[in-house]
Amino acid sequence: MFIADLAKTLSPDFIVHNDILKLCKCPKVAVVLAKFIWWAQVCERKNPEKNGWFYQTHKDFIEQFALKRRGYEKARKVLVEQLGVLEYRRAGFFGRMNWRVNAEKLQAQLYRLRGRGTTPVESNFHQDRDGYWLPKSIPLEQWHLFLDSRTKKTGKLQQSVQMKRKWVNQLEKLVKDYTEVPAFMAYVAKRGWANFIVHPSVKWDDVIQSQPAVSNVPAVVLKQEESKPPGNSSISPDDVDKIRKNLRSKFNIKTLD
Repeated sequence: MFIADLAKTLSPDFIVHNDILKLCKCPKVAVVLAKFIWWAQVCERKNPEKNGWFYQTHKDFIEQFALKRRGYEKARKVLVEQLGVLEYRRAGFFGRMNWRVNAEKLQAQLYRLRGRGTTPVESNFHQDRDGYWLPKSIPLEQWHLFLDSRTKKTGKLQQSVQMKRKWVNQLEKLVKDYTEVPAFMAYVAKRGWANFIVHPSVKWDDVIQSQPAVSNVPAVVLKQEESKPPGNSSISPDDVDKIRKNLRSKFNIKTLD
């Protein structure tokens, strides 16, 4: 048996990057940070409103990292106090803590390790007017139109986090299959529908045509219109008479004058 064959049977989990190992200078601490980074990504994807916070218990540490109290305290001291890349707060239950990876400080530490200055990294998320984080694949303008339509239907000024999470999941599935998602969002908002499920009755031609007419004009036509000189480009009557005389002269056409 080859190791490559055996590796396929192993359960995939998280990756401990070389930069993390160099930063932590301890394999066990590096494993803890790598796992926390993995959890943070899951939390950002499933619960963006929590802003990266997730909870872990003392039992979770023992089972997943095989850490005793001394190892746990060392990992917390390095990641929280020395590097500052990890934040924590008590969750109100004995043996349970809330954790959050500080992305900005982690980025600064990694750039310091590589000997480079920090550069801003563009996020793949943006916030709606209620502070809820959305993937940038979901346009805010159409999203707010939909929220307004739900307010008119339900009378609620602000929609619940659970409903927003459901709508985001529906839209993320649509983004993978359709390019007209912004048009569909406006279409749904106009009709006051409660979700973004594509019903069999939906005709995408109607969805596209429901948008402003200028958006349906091909780019080539718009470019030609822009290239035309300003002002009235119509031919004057004098020009018409001149063209007629030239044609008569060229083809030897006699008039009845």
